[in-house]
Amino acid sequence: MISSKNNQDFSILSPISSNNKYPNYKPYEGDNLNEQDNFLFKVKSVDGYAMLFNKKRINEVLKKEPEIKNQKYFDENFFMYLENDDLCKRILDKQDNIYIVPESKINHLGGRAVNSKYKEEIEYSRNWHWIWSKFYFNKKHNGYLKALIQGLPTFFSAILNAFL
Repeated sequence: MISSKNNQDFSILSPISSNNKYPNYKPYEGDNLNEQDNFLFKVKSVDGYAMLFNKKRINEVLKKEPEIKNQKYFDENFFMYLENDDLCKRILDKQDNIYIVPESKINHLGGRAVNSKYKEEIEYSRNWHWIWSKFYFNKKHNGYLKALIQGLPTFFSAILNAFL
């Protein structure tokens, strides 16, 4: 059995989604993972709905970041999306580890907390926050110009969809 007490070589551990159609992690390109092996495997990022932090290790890995002194692991400039990807990228940039524990499963219902009569309004809100988060993520990690170039087509497409 895999245990966080037996393995301290991580910043984040995550269970695996019970729904194979919607994995809760992003593998490294070219990795040929076999989730049935029940061995820890490294990933590039995990979804934020199920993360186990090794606080001691994260604090050490990200110690030069001002937010870490206040134990704020997530960048509060993200409202709803990509804050988990941002944290994972910062951890990987410091050459630390993020693992999936395949023998630990989680069932995530995703988006079921909202009444279906608000589906259209929620979709508009979700699209806006996704576009903003994507722009902010790219600006933070790749610079303003690249974020603008990558984000404009999506932004204009969303505007057209909203009006049409």
